[in-house]
Amino acid sequence: MRMKKDYSIFFQLIRLGLGISDEAVVIPMEAWKGLYKEAERQSMLGVVFEGVNRNVILGGTKPPTALVLKWMGISQVIKRKNVKFDEEAKRLTQLFDENGIFTVILKGQGNELLYPVRGCRIPGDIDIFVDGGKEFVVDWIDRHGLADRAEKATYHHVHLLPGASGIDIEVHFLPSSGLFFPTHRHRLQRFLQSEVRNSVMCDRGFRIPSAMFNLLMQLAHIHCHFFCGGIGLRQMNDFYYVLMSSSKDERRS
Repeated sequence: MRMKKDYSIFFQLIRLGLGISDEAVVIPMEAWKGLYKEAERQSMLGVVFEGVNRNVILGGTKPPTALVLKWMGISQVIKRKNVKFDEEAKRLTQLFDENGIFTVILKGQGNELLYPVRGCRIPGDIDIFVDGGKEFVVDWIDRHGLADRAEKATYHHVHLLPGASGIDIEVHFLPSSGLFFPTHRHRLQRFLQSEVRNSVMCDRGFRIPSAMFNLLMQLAHIHCHFFCGGIGLRQMNDFYYVLMSSSKDERRS
C-alpha cells in the first residue's frame, strides 16, 4: 500500500512538472527519499523537480532542505547540459551543411523541443542521421579524422571520436535501427528514408524530423527496447509528446 501511494505521488509530481496538473499534493516526509531515488532511476530528476517547485508554489508539502539543495543543483546541471547539447547539435549540423551533407537530429534534443517546460529533460547522447549511406558516411568521417577507430560501425550507426564537448555522438546512416521482422524493417526504412527529407530547421540551429517520422521511428525504437533492455519512463514520456505534436490523421496513418 505504501509503495502504491508513493507511486501515485510520483506521477502527480510529474504531471505538475509538465504543467498538466495544477493540483497540489500532500507528501509525507518519509516518502521524499524514495521519490528522489525513483526520479533518478527513471532519468526524470529534472521533470520531477519542476513538479516539486510547482507543488510548493501551489501550497503543497515542502521537501527537506538538504534534499532541495541537492536536487536544485542537479536541476541546474540538467538545464546547462541541454544548452550544451543544443550547441553541439548546431555545430554538427553546420559542419555537415558546409560540406553539402544533409543531416537531422534524431530523438534527444528534438524531443526536448516538444516539452512544455524547457531544460528539464535529461539528455543522454546525440543521435544524428547523416545522408549518403553507410559506405559514404563512414569514409567521410574517417577522412576528416572524426571516426572512433576503436569501434566498428554497426549496420546502422557509428560513433564519433569524443570531441571537446565530451558528448557521446552516434552518426546514423540509416534513419532507424529498424524492427526485428525483416519485411517490416525494410518497409519502415524505405518510408523513413523518404520522410526524413521533410525535416525542418528549428530555431536552435539543427534539423528536426516531421511528426510522421517521429511517430514511426520512435515507436520502432521502443519496440526494440522492449525486447532488449526494457523501456524507461523517459522514453514513454518522450513518445507522449511525439503523439501530442502530431495530428489525428498522422496518428491514424
